[in-house]
Amino acid sequence: MSNSYDVIISQALCEKLLQYRKVAKEPTTGFVYGWFAKNTAHCIGCALENPNVLLSFGYDIVGVFCISRGESEDQISGLCHGLVLKYLEENQHKGPENPVLLYTTPTNERAVFTKLVTLGLEPLLDPEKVSVLENMRLGTCSVRACARVQLAFEMDADVVYLKKNLEVAADRLKKKFLPDVVAFQLDGSNVLLRRDSTEKTIQDLVDQSGDSGRKRKNKDDALSQEVLNFTILSQTTGEAAMEGCGSTCTPVVHYQKKVFKSTAALLPLDIVATVNMNDTLSKVVTLLSEELRNQIDQMTNCMSKFSKADDVCIPEAFHFWPVECGHWVTVFYPAGVNEADLVSYRKELHRLLLLPCDRPLFRRANRFAFPEDLAADPYLRNTHLGLRPPPGCQVQLLRGQYQYRHYMQDRIDDNGWGCAYRSLQTIVSWFRIQGYTEKPVPSHQEIQQALVSIGDKPQSFIGSKQWIGSMEVGYCLDKLLGVVSKTVCVNSGAEMPSKARELIAHFDTRGTPIMIGGGVLAHTIIGVAFNEKTGDAHYLILDPHYTGGEDLSVIQNKGWCGWKSNSFWDQTAFYNLCLPEVPTAV
Repeated sequence: MSNSYDVIISQALCEKLLQYRKVAKEPTTGFVYGWFAKNTAHCIGCALENPNVLLSFGYDIVGVFCISRGESEDQISGLCHGLVLKYLEENQHKGPENPVLLYTTPTNERAVFTKLVTLGLEPLLDPEKVSVLENMRLGTCSVRACARVQLAFEMDADVVYLKKNLEVAADRLKKKFLPDVVAFQLDGSNVLLRRDSTEKTIQDLVDQSGDSGRKRKNKDDALSQEVLNFTILSQTTGEAAMEGCGSTCTPVVHYQKKVFKSTAALLPLDIVATVNMNDTLSKVVTLLSEELRNQIDQMTNCMSKFSKADDVCIPEAFHFWPVECGHWVTVFYPAGVNEADLVSYRKELHRLLLLPCDRPLFRRANRFAFPEDLAADPYLRNTHLGLRPPPGCQVQLLRGQYQYRHYMQDRIDDNGWGCAYRSLQTIVSWFRIQGYTEKPVPSHQEIQQALVSIGDKPQSFIGSKQWIGSMEVGYCLDKLLGVVSKTVCVNSGAEMPSKARELIAHFDTRGTPIMIGGGVLAHTIIGVAFNEKTGDAHYLILDPHYTGGEDLSVIQNKGWCGWKSNSFWDQTAFYNLCLPEVPTAV
């Protein structure tokens, strides 16, 4: 690769650096990661220096970043000198000797400056070309591989010795997943990936396999991408396997007499990575092999951190795709440890990734929902995806995911009276999926019991078919989740456009679904489109009055989820809107 080259930066990375610039009180440096291809550096994410975090991404280090507080370019280069040395150490034969340098300044609110830095005294270089892309997933797909493997090790009450024993066991286990020993079978097919695979590419594999092992989400989904699922296999015979485990042709018996306690833990290996469609299968095997060995290290680190003398914790891998990051992040949590005990663990992760600490991003509930996860969910998620908003409008949608709750679900016939109950259930599902609560979505009877317990309804209300409104929805959110809501009153449906800017601000800052009740009907608003020139407003409506099955095409084509003009509202009816707030949490 030449001294100068092209640089492509993800829009999410630029926005993250600019946001962090607002709160940084001192110069901050760290690594930029992504990949090199065709004389181009692709920059997709960043993190403060921490090897365990970088191992969680499946990308290479491509450069460094600096959030400056007014330093000159020479001073910025000096601040990053140590990181550049580590880059060169990590990236031997993987990239150029002059990595990317991204930096911000306190005087420019909108610019992320891009340079190429060297270890010498030469001035910083300009890249050949710099581009910012909103969608870095074009031309890529995700590969996921899973297996359960046994990790045998000696227990020890001393944490120091336990950690050493786990490291020894991990080193022994990792030899089973060296590139020349491991193989990956594409689920639902007989395709086997090995290090010595032909020079076919991932694109060839996708074309060859058709739908086998291939799961694709809605093409308009913001997280839409190819997901190729593999089963992990390890060679146990042959020269490569023998060399990998250090065995020889001569049997050797090691005998040592002592009293000790040995145990075996079943590790649920689960790796995911982004690869380019033109990557060779051999390159993908090498990447997945490295990811597996990294994951074994991270799992044993988790075990040594959370295990006790006679209680070994089993780590679990959780895959996340935070919109604020725009890439995979894999986090390891000990099974059986509740979320409250992991707050400091998550705060440190937010800090390392330059993420805000005002919302959950890495709770278990935030984990990415793969196609098989969605197929197992009895409720459809994000039924608005693929619907086009009216042209020429400022558009603001809710943030995150929700379950579409409507009439006749859960074997409950609430046709004619349960619309507000279903809207409340949709809102609670949003708080669950976003990780704000672990409490289940309440049933109709639990909603009624909550209203009785606060004195809003009489005892006879429980088990009845009486409808509720926006005020009651707010009371229930407060009682069941501790969520405060804002109530907005509209004298008539004809006045709804006057609230469009307020609703846009709500979705921009809070992002929660809005329940609206009036004219004995309840709906859920999940987006607003407002035309500044004409004053017209459209509303993205989730209609709980739908009584059919979970058929997305029917729901969208028949308008049960869709954009509605202001004529949708009863022009003379009074409306109350319940706008849930979001608590500050990690």
